[in-house]
Amino acid sequence: MGAMDRFFDNTLSPGASRACLLCSSCTLLRSRSFSRRVRAVFSWYSATVSRTTSSTSCTATDVFLMIRRHKATIFTDAKESTTVYELKRIVEGILKKSPEDQRLFKDEQVLDDSKTLGDCGFTNQTARPQAPATVGLAFRLTDDVFEPLHIEPFSTPPELPDVMKPQDSSSTANEQSVQ
Repeated sequence: MGAMDRFFDNTLSPGASRACLLCSSCTLLRSRSFSRRVRAVFSWYSATVSRTTSSTSCTATDVFLMIRRHKATIFTDAKESTTVYELKRIVEGILKKSPEDQRLFKDEQVLDDSKTLGDCGFTNQTARPQAPATVGLAFRLTDDVFEPLHIEPFSTPPELPDVMKPQDSSSTANEQSVQ
């Protein structure tokens, strides 16, 4: 049970429901002491939410990545200051392969574990949310051999149906004059 639930459970009278807080005609909200307590809780809640959302919102140092191997694609974000090894730890959490058994690539070049993503060329200008940068992933086959980097290309989308295709202006003008 969260802090908001405890507050409402302790504040509301036994027969009142939580819906009363949203009802403008309810006598429960007209009580001055109760409305002061509600305002205090909502201001605390607003401050808590803004603090947590501001820490998770997109900042200038966020980079957005597409980690690809064969037909698999992982979308993730990280800071420019994140090391390649830390990015491998993110992949480990998803695919359950240790960082030592992974090799990450940018443009067919192996990324050094000690470098940061910013040092490797992943910046907020090159790795945006609407156009994430691609990172290749290969796994270790044997003690000293990694599989070659292989990324399956995305399939092409199907052709748009006629009703969704843009119409030229001359055909719409003819249709309007007929009506």
